[in-house]
Amino acid sequence: MKKANWFKFGMGVLVGLVVLWFTVNRYQQVNANSHQTIKIVKIYQDQIIHQPAVNFSFHQVHVKRKSANYQVSARFTIKQVDPLSYGDRGVNYNFWENLRLVIPYSMLGVAQVHNLDGTAIKYQSMTNTKTHDVLLKFLIPNEQFNLRSERPYLLFMVPSKNGYIKYELEL
Repeated sequence: MKKANWFKFGMGVLVGLVVLWFTVNRYQQVNANSHQTIKIVKIYQDQIIHQPAVNFSFHQVHVKRKSANYQVSARFTIKQVDPLSYGDRGVNYNFWENLRLVIPYSMLGVAQVHNLDGTAIKYQSMTNTKTHDVLLKFLIPNEQFNLRSERPYLLFMVPSKNGYIKYELEL
């Protein structure tokens, strides 16, 4: 090789090492103060979960195949004693931001949340400490649902002092 080619090669390696060093350094800075833990708890249908700020349970979970979609529906009962940091946006009562249908190695489904009579939920009605029954619906395309490698599950992430508790209900 000529001197010019060796010089270009050496400069390329040097630039690559500098970029790698900055990337590793930035990664360590971003994750240095992350002491959150995520605890996974498997639950079952009709089990009432008691937490200091929220009590909840899943009832009447159904999976139905429609023509082009699978529809997963469930009745979700919740009593919020105190607001939590749902959706990482400070304290609020938007529990539906932490509800997902997880299809392993395929996709996450976001819930459509309604009152049992089909009307939209009003945020103001969730700010009291009464028990609320809501209907969760997930529409998943057939091809996405069929790509799963494990059983799908409903996921509700409840913020805690040290991170999150992931409650998983297998379908």
